[in-house]
Amino acid sequence: MTQAQATTRTEPIEEIVPRAATRPTWYFAARLLAYSPWRYLAIILLRIFIFTGSFQATGLVTRAFFNRLTGEAPVSFTPFALAAMMIAIALARAAGIFADIVLDFSWSLTVRALLRKNLFERILDRPGARALPDSPGEAISRFRGDVDEAVGFLSQLPFLVGYALFGLIAAFIMVSINARITAFVFLPLVVVAVAVNLAVKRLEAYRRASRKAAGAVTGFIGEMFGSAQAVKVATAEARMVNHFRQLNEVRRKAAVRDRLFNQLLHSVFWNAINLGTGLILLTAGQGMRQGTFTVGDFALFVFYLGFVTEMTGMFGGFLAWHRQVGV
Repeated sequence: MTQAQATTRTEPIEEIVPRAATRPTWYFAARLLAYSPWRYLAIILLRIFIFTGSFQATGLVTRAFFNRLTGEAPVSFTPFALAAMMIAIALARAAGIFADIVLDFSWSLTVRALLRKNLFERILDRPGARALPDSPGEAISRFRGDVDEAVGFLSQLPFLVGYALFGLIAAFIMVSINARITAFVFLPLVVVAVAVNLAVKRLEAYRRASRKAAGAVTGFIGEMFGSAQAVKVATAEARMVNHFRQLNEVRRKAAVRDRLFNQLLHSVFWNAINLGTGLILLTAGQGMRQGTFTVGDFALFVFYLGFVTEMTGMFGGFLAWHRQVGV
């Protein structure tokens, strides 16, 4: 039995649940990761190669290419050689992406199955009169949505690792080129961080309302099928259908609010990139006239800006997602 499967079956249920509920989210995440740690480590290394190594190489080759065209390159690579490097990097990145897809899907689907199996075993271990704390429809929502949320969070976490390493290396390189312009590059990140911090509570509230509405619909479907004969005897088909429509309308409104708010946040994140690009244009002109900032440097800064901004937005999203997974 693996760590994720191990349970203490000799303790009463009343003692197990309260103590488990006080443990942090990362405790349970670590238990899931212990099922296949080497495969998960391979996913992390692949995403570090894809998002840190290959994209850093792409940015540096792009800088060298533009500097070579303007005669400011310190190395003697021809544009054709630099273009060949870009093609080689792209092919290596594509191979890494295909390997990542295979590993990620095999790992996530396996862990989803493991978690659902453990949930089902836990239900069978409980007393028959208290097998389900909620309705059967709510249990279906737990098996489907909650499992997908928990495993999806762990599946996407290596992306954040790759982006974080990319951001650290990018910050070091940009500061070594021009510290003042680097400060303008990171200014939009402050806007993103503030927006995320202000939106976390509302994001959680909208997501909680959306999940609650979805659970109500699923629970009603289970109850409706479980009492089909009683509905027919009472000739309540029309009332049941009308109530079902009302529940779906509540679910639709909650889902629209949740989705709309998410899209508004993403628009803030991506427009911060345009703001940063404008600031670079305003400040880079003087450096170019003085000869302290080259065209290749400008291309590298713009290339970095998108990744660094997405890293910050991703970090804020993961903070909110971590709270949702804790629920």
